[in-house]
Amino acid sequence: MTHTTRAIVLAVFLAALAGAVGGWAGIQYGLLQNDHAQSLDEALHHELALTVEQLKAISTLETQFAESRSVNSHPTVTPLSRPIMTPS
Repeated sequence: MTHTTRAIVLAVFLAALAGAVGGWAGIQYGLLQNDHAQSLDEALHHELALTVEQLKAISTLETQFAESRSVNSHPTVTPLSRPIMTPS
């Protein structure tokens, strides 16, 4: 192998290694940030200064959403999978 070929191979190897290390570091940073992320539910109930009426309204909406999710939890029970009825 000539000197130039070795230099090119070494440069490619170092670039790949730097990319791998940078990717790993980015994933580690993202996972660390995710641990500190606040959910929307936490923000609604703890961070915002909501009135009692607003909290009741949110609770009602959350209950309705949970009920609709439990009814439509099976993948075949969705509005798009129901047959289209045409007038006869």
